[in-house]
Amino acid sequence: MSFLGRIVDWINRLYPFKKEHSEDRKTNFEAALKKGIDEDRDDIVSAVNLCDEALDIVADRIVMINRQKDVEERIAEVAAYGSLSSEDVTDLKEMLDRYTNMSKESNHLKYQVTSFDPALAGLGRLQESAANAVPEIKFAEERQRIFKVDIGHLEGEKIVLEHGRERIKNAIDFVYKFSIALLIFFALILVVLVYIYIMHNVQTMVVLAGLLTFGIVLTGLLYWLRQKLRYELVVNRKKQQRAVELLNKKKANYAHFTNFLNHSYRKYQVRNSKMLESNLEDYAHYKHMTKRLDALRNIMNQTEEAIETFLRYKGITTTFGSIEKFAATVNLDDKVHYHKELERELELIERSLKRLDTRSAQIWQVLSQLKASSKESAVIGAIMDDYVVKAERLMERDANFGTTLQDFEGIDGEMSTEMA
Repeated sequence: MSFLGRIVDWINRLYPFKKEHSEDRKTNFEAALKKGIDEDRDDIVSAVNLCDEALDIVADRIVMINRQKDVEERIAEVAAYGSLSSEDVTDLKEMLDRYTNMSKESNHLKYQVTSFDPALAGLGRLQESAANAVPEIKFAEERQRIFKVDIGHLEGEKIVLEHGRERIKNAIDFVYKFSIALLIFFALILVVLVYIYIMHNVQTMVVLAGLLTFGIVLTGLLYWLRQKLRYELVVNRKKQQRAVELLNKKKANYAHFTNFLNHSYRKYQVRNSKMLESNLEDYAHYKHMTKRLDALRNIMNQTEEAIETFLRYKGITTTFGSIEKFAATVNLDDKVHYHKELERELELIERSLKRLDTRSAQIWQVLSQLKASSKESAVIGAIMDDYVVKAERLMERDANFGTTLQDFEGIDGEMSTEMA
């Protein structure tokens, strides 16, 4: 029942409404009333009015009985809550509040646990080895970084040496070709000078001697230059070999640390040592939260069992799928208050029924006295019999179709037509 509906019921119990009857309303015994009025028989008119009132009482009683059944059914639904003492209500509320708070905390912990990296779940069996591997991984990452820089420098040095080797070889080739050209040039000059000396008898010996001296000196210089370049080529080749040896060693060490790191990264499902350290810290929090969650679940299970035992002992049945939903939705104070309201309403209904029964008995007693003392006892008896038939029909109609007060007018019209 809604809150507004409860207020309306409470007001109607404090201030019950009264059915308004107009003075000229159609009676249920019109033919008998007409006879009494025409013959000026007050006893017949009184009998008609009494039967009308008694029939109204029957209708009111039917409504009250139906209301009583409905209230009794609702009382049966919450009877278990009405039997709870104040201590029971307090204990159950504490258990339900504790269970609700633990449920909220459990959901919060579940959210936090699921927000961690899924790889943390597999870190449990590797936690100790991972903690020991962190320094090794850091050392390997540092050595890998150093070797990577050294390899870059050596690769650059190798390229520079290769380029220098090509330049030296090119210079040696040039000096060799220049020496041949110079030798041919000096040979031609020598032939020319000899020819001039022989054919024209021109003294060219001084020039020839100077030219020979210059050629010898120049040849010596070129020879020294070629030897120097060849020496530089040998030095370059040795430097290049040394660079290649160092480069190969650096690459081998780099590959060793790279393989170690790749293996460690795959093993612990991380990308670097910082991530592994972060995962170890997160795993500590994750492990702590899972322990808290397990402990909380155990307490929740114990509390749930205590609540279920309490409810079974008190005869309270739940229409919810779980204790969690029951704890989140039930309001014990409302249930207890609602049970008290229903009991008060049932008490009012019983009092009303008792008053109606008392009045009905009084009416029947007066009708019996009128029938015994009146000259029109046959007419009054017929009115009483007609009342009994109508009352039985009202009760039969209510039993079969759930008759309400709106249905009584149609029944009364049919009965009045039959009597006429």
